[in-house]
Amino acid sequence: MKTRKTIAAEAEQVMVDFARVYSPKGKKMDALIKQTQADLAARQVAPQQIIEKFMRLRYELILRAGWHISPAEEALLKKMAEISRERSFLPFKRYDPWF
Repeated sequence: MKTRKTIAAEAEQVMVDFARVYSPKGKKMDALIKQTQADLAARQVAPQQIIEKFMRLRYELILRAGWHISPAEEALLKKMAEISRERSFLPFKRYDPWF
């Protein structure tokens, strides 16, 4: 398991790499990337949820527009899938079923 900061840093780095690599360029995809980066920077929602939402919307754009994925983009999407399933350290508190 990783710390929350580590997961957030990985998510931000993957989004920066994805912004460089993705194709074809378009207004919808640019807006989606900017919104995702803004959400990650705000740190109001868990990065796993943000990345999961981004991936779902990205695949919808791919299916609707009939785009193809480059090998570099596919590798980054696989890394995003790993990040979206990653869990952070659990709090070390005593479990009390009554509270």
